[in-house]
Amino acid sequence: MDGFDERAIGEITDLLFQTVHDDGRWGGVMDAIKSALDLSSAAYGYVDAATTEQLMLHSDCDEPYAQTFIGAENKNPLEPAVLGGAVGAVHIDQMAMPRHDFERSTFFNEWLRPQGEHSVLTVALWRHGSAGAHLSMLRGGNMRPFDTSDITLLHQLMPVLHRVACLRAEFGGQQLAWRLADLDSNNDAFFVVDAEGRILVHNEAAERELRDPTSGLVAANRTLRVEGRVRERFRNAVHAATVGLEGQPAAAGDMLLEDPTTGRRKSALSVVRIVDAPALGLPVGRAAGVLVRRLGPRLPAGFEERLRGLFMLTAREGELAEALATGSSVQDFAGEQGISLSTARTHLSQLLQKTDTSRQGELIALLHSMAN
Repeated sequence: MDGFDERAIGEITDLLFQTVHDDGRWGGVMDAIKSALDLSSAAYGYVDAATTEQLMLHSDCDEPYAQTFIGAENKNPLEPAVLGGAVGAVHIDQMAMPRHDFERSTFFNEWLRPQGEHSVLTVALWRHGSAGAHLSMLRGGNMRPFDTSDITLLHQLMPVLHRVACLRAEFGGQQLAWRLADLDSNNDAFFVVDAEGRILVHNEAAERELRDPTSGLVAANRTLRVEGRVRERFRNAVHAATVGLEGQPAAAGDMLLEDPTTGRRKSALSVVRIVDAPALGLPVGRAAGVLVRRLGPRLPAGFEERLRGLFMLTAREGELAEALATGSSVQDFAGEQGISLSTARTHLSQLLQKTDTSRQGELIALLHSMAN
């Protein structure tokens, strides 16, 4: 097929919208575009302008070539267009340099020629922060080099290509939100941070951890920090997750957090890599996930509110009941709340009376049975 007729545009449009919810559909899209534009191969994926790291959703190239399309090694003259070109602007090799110079370039002789290719076209379809999505096309063999006629043809598809890229980012963001909500339902805090520890997104449980002065977590200028002895280990783990080499474990990715005032261990923290960050609508090529789980018995979401409603507890009595259910002592509670031990015991006495229990052990057994 030579170019796009109405039927081809309709077919490709339908295929493109299927990729919003299924990245595996890009193969079908590429086959249709290659047929319409007389291409030898094509690729679609994300790239981080800050690191040139790529996440390919589809590529006809062998893996080593797919991952080195951008980067210092092969000196792709279209790299500035991929990393910083305007969204929707189509670039071809002849726009970067004259054809005779291009055929003498490192990129032509060490990247294109070994694959049997000789001409390249690329267009940025989406940008958010340092992350961007690009569609790249190649011609080889006896095919003619790309020229301005190809730019004109591709512009016919540009509105839908851009719209699909934006919808994919929105869908990825919704997928991430669902994951965060699932964790929140278990009272697990989860932060997504960049290489500097800046919080990109987090769930409600994470917000509660930040409000708790005993959690060992702080966020100054929306940058997540850990207090205490594991501060440096946490920083190294985030760096390893976001910058370290693929296949290497995140350094010191698991650690225990302590109450900064008492030194009591309260939570387990894990740092994990998020390598598909752009596909989740995040503004970076790679992010780190920070999972925080409180130690001791796990309580369902809304447990304190349910207790207060059932037994007509005050806010402080509800907080004490939740603290006892998670393994804290009355003395621990007094220290964390900044009240005297005598006042905390008064709250305990009221709590025993309202729950119709006579001893602290009986109260804790009741709380555990309700939690389960």
